[in-house]
Amino acid sequence: MSETAGKTHEPAGYPEEDLSSDQAIESAALAGAAAIQRLVEERNELRHRLSEQQREMAAVRALNEDLRQRLLTIHQHYVEMAKRVVGDLEPVDGTIREVTQEAFEGPLQRSAAGPANSLARRLAEADQQERPRPNGSAQPKA
Repeated sequence: MSETAGKTHEPAGYPEEDLSSDQAIESAALAGAAAIQRLVEERNELRHRLSEQQREMAAVRALNEDLRQRLLTIHQHYVEMAKRVVGDLEPVDGTIREVTQEAFEGPLQRSAAGPANSLARRLAEADQQERPRPNGSAQPKA
């Protein structure tokens, strides 16, 4: 028991006589300083990579917002165009319904050319309503 009481605890891998020499202490200090320097360099590299990734992320977010705005604009244009097309087709649909209804209501009362003449007359009226006036504005629809 007296043998263990007189010994000091040695660090793992370093015998007692090695730590007591100046060269061993200097070597351990240099190794520690090199390890610290590598850790600092690694930390700085990680910080640099993080800042690059943050810049890239900000650029991607800005591009995403720009694309989202463009898609919303395109969507709005298509909705407006669809409304115009439907609005342009409503008079044609109404005219076709009227002609069809007239054709089936009293085919004996009118001649065979009656519905065609009626359709031509209605289309000519619709065309006259949508023609621009000499001052550039369209005539109001009745």
